[in-house]
Amino acid sequence: MRSPSDYIIFPLDVASREEAQKLVGILAGQVGMFKIGLELFIRSGPDLIAWIRSEYGSAVFLDLKLHDIPATVERAMRGVSELDAALATVHCGESPRMLAAAVAGAGQTGVLGVTVLTSVAIEDLRQAGVVGDEDQGLENLVLHRAQMARDAGCAGVVCSAREAGRIKARWGDALLAVTPGIRPAWEGVDHQDQKRVVTPAEAIRQGSDYLVIGRPIRDADRPAEAARRVADEIGAALAGDDDQGLEKLVLRRAQMARDAGCAGVVCSAREAGRIKARWGDALLAVTPGIRPAWEGVGHQDQKRVVTPADAIRQGSDDLVIGRPIRDAPRPAEAARRVADEIEAALAGAPFSEEA
Repeated sequence: MRSPSDYIIFPLDVASREEAQKLVGILAGQVGMFKIGLELFIRSGPDLIAWIRSEYGSAVFLDLKLHDIPATVERAMRGVSELDAALATVHCGESPRMLAAAVAGAGQTGVLGVTVLTSVAIEDLRQAGVVGDEDQGLENLVLHRAQMARDAGCAGVVCSAREAGRIKARWGDALLAVTPGIRPAWEGVDHQDQKRVVTPAEAIRQGSDYLVIGRPIRDADRPAEAARRVADEIGAALAGDDDQGLEKLVLRRAQMARDAGCAGVVCSAREAGRIKARWGDALLAVTPGIRPAWEGVGHQDQKRVVTPADAIRQGSDDLVIGRPIRDAPRPAEAARRVADEIEAALAGAPFSEEA
């Protein structure tokens, strides 16, 4: 069974081998994997990977984001596999053949397709001509590229935790979700150079398999202690301790329902993400406790209440919505407004009453 620290990928985003080795010495055993990106790899080369593997036995994620013609990518991935990297990245881009070539050359290295960088917003994609004004949104593009990666045989994808819920709902354990853009709850969510940022607990609830967490650990006065605090936050989310163990109980009962051959379960949308991450389309998630964004989330007699958009992102299959429609002056119009909110979430677009 994986420990909470195993979920942490620490990026060695430093300029020199000496700085990287110092951080590895401090954090080995406190994180699950070290990520080497393009800058450090260019400066330090394969020798650093060999040193980490031989000195500490830690897994290495080589994040080079390869993007070239298929034959070149296949040969490059053969070289990566010889370095004993656990994971390596390739841009999903525009070519399924490139992804398939990467998988063909990867050997025992797991190939991750990079869907959309977490620094990118939908406006950036429109300006670059990747999507047009008529396109439905960022999440749809991420899901399309995740499908490309799955079809090519990739081990998983790199995506923001905000999209991980829908990816895990569709493919479950068949596709890893590796998520950057994580900021611990105790630090506060500071977006800086990443637009789609969440806490470790939120990422775990969405079904993320690995969390890339760098700056909050690296810039701490005591990085090892910061890593342990992140692991504690992950552990609490995995155990459901932030809700008195409620999520753990829900998952256990969902397993009972699955084993008995039930079509699905009734659960809050907050637990739907983890249920869909584990069982995907094999188990429906029907979720009450929904309040439309335009009404405001008033808890009243339900404690675990979310908006329709949040529930859809968690992977909920059906939403039970009563009072906001029933008590509206025009119930049919209220139902249409709810449907518009759901449609916007399915399309990956922000909901707007003016749209």
